[in-house]
Amino acid sequence: MTVAVVSELKNGSRIEAHSRARLPRHIGPGEEILLDLSFLLPEGTSDLVWSVDMVSENLFWFSERGTKQAIIRT
Repeated sequence: MTVAVVSELKNGSRIEAHSRARLPRHIGPGEEILLDLSFLLPEGTSDLVWSVDMVSENLFWFSERGTKQAIIRT
């Protein structure tokens, strides 16, 4: 699984910061870990609302399955 920083554009498409970060190990239900991650925003997009989402690569985005994204406050 990976962690992604994403924003939704007015046309409904998704834009991602560069690049996704892999989780260091399997995280079980109810388990917590502390991550220190850095992402680069695409040029000219700092005014967008960005959030953190999880991705099960080639399967689904967690937000598409009901998980609430964490909004990034700048």
